[in-house]
Amino acid sequence: MAGDSDTVTPLRYFLYKDSRPYHGKSSPVQKGLIISQAEGGADLCEEGVGFGLPILQYARDFLFPGSSTVAAHGEVSTGVWWKRFQFDLIERRGKRDERNVGMFSWVFPRIFNLLYKAGPGRLIVQATEKLGMDQRPGLEPPVRRFIRVHGRGSAHATYDLDVRKKRIVVRIDLEDIVRPGLQRIYVSNEVGARAFTRYVDSNGLRLHADEITPWAKVDATWAMLYAPAFGVGFRVDIPETCSGFRGRETIGTGISWSGIILSASPSEQSIQYVIHLGSLRELTRETSYSYRRS
Repeated sequence: MAGDSDTVTPLRYFLYKDSRPYHGKSSPVQKGLIISQAEGGADLCEEGVGFGLPILQYARDFLFPGSSTVAAHGEVSTGVWWKRFQFDLIERRGKRDERNVGMFSWVFPRIFNLLYKAGPGRLIVQATEKLGMDQRPGLEPPVRRFIRVHGRGSAHATYDLDVRKKRIVVRIDLEDIVRPGLQRIYVSNEVGARAFTRYVDSNGLRLHADEITPWAKVDATWAMLYAPAFGVGFRVDIPETCSGFRGRETIGTGISWSGIILSASPSEQSIQYVIHLGSLRELTRETSYSYRRS
């Protein structure tokens, strides 16, 4: 099968102080560690937010990182790199030319996220939006967009990258986030949905393309996504302190992500896990690796 050998397309790794590579809906959102075959563009990540991006879920809004400071801007290689994320973006629904956050504009995104991540709820959301468009022909639909707000603290992400061993140890320190009203902590590991079309986990579950629904629980100790056309994939070892979720979604040209997301309690002070990169054969071998801080 093409792309299933141990010959892996060479990868390059990038960290940015801004929200590059500016692709699709997630353009304003800061990115974690980005993989690329070229100059750090959207070739492999597409609309995905990269590896190790923290997101906070509060009672009303999801807070995304909209600004950051970073150890190095541009391509990185073997070493320990860091990025500090500021949580100062929210997603709201409104008219394209609106500049302010309207009263109760948080309601639709909140319901959307809750239903969309509830399996059958996705059908309700899709049917409701289609019905609304059918009843308002010719009108510009409301859009979901990111708005900068007063921050809810920061998180310090460390990426311990070993290019030769094809391994990234990710640690997210969460001591400086605002806790009141916090409901969940997420860490996204996202790449492009058009490239990464296969899912495999330690329980033997194998899914292809649209079989990978946008939000589903991972009942396994590790989960991986693989890009057959590039002969490369990544595997996330799910830590005991977190729940894992898989997802893949493509909508038009603006949304195209495929990822393994970790979910943790709002009381967690840090999250640490390992990402392995390589061929399908390499990633499906049973390996163990424990990371100890010096």
